[in-house]
Amino acid sequence: MKGQTQELIWLVSTIIIVMVMFLFFYYQFGTKGIEVKKAEEERNLDEAATLALLTLYNNRLPFVEKYYIQTAIDAILRGDFLEKATEGKFSEKDKVFYGEDIGKVNVTEIIPPLFEKYFGNRWKLTIKTPKGTFEYGHSIKEEEILYSYSFTIPVPEEKFGMAILEIGRPK
Repeated sequence: MKGQTQELIWLVSTIIIVMVMFLFFYYQFGTKGIEVKKAEEERNLDEAATLALLTLYNNRLPFVEKYYIQTAIDAILRGDFLEKATEGKFSEKDKVFYGEDIGKVNVTEIIPPLFEKYFGNRWKLTIKTPKGTFEYGHSIKEEEILYSYSFTIPVPEEKFGMAILEIGRPK
């Protein structure tokens, strides 16, 4: 009888230890998977933001032969000039005129499709120069912002501005 009781206690304790180890490893691997998924999403988002901003800096518009960022800065500077020249009656910080051959370039039709490919409708790009600021994209509440990237941009007359890209949470 003593041997059967000892064997039963040994069997029960082995089963309990195996169950505790199973629960421990299940919890460890479950949370590890979530951490890996978050790290992967963060890396993908970081690479997409970097790629979108590099495209903004390095790609030229085919019909204008100017960079995306250059057209945005030119539109802000032109809008500031028009606002001062017309004493505040006329301001157009989203369009720039590049002569009769090219005509007006509407920057709000050029920059948003570039970022829509990467982030859908959860982004906002703010271009700040000493002469003014213009925002492209969608309005994002402050508590919904997931990441914010800022880069300095060169502005004519040896000044600097900022390009701020804010990415919101997926909906």
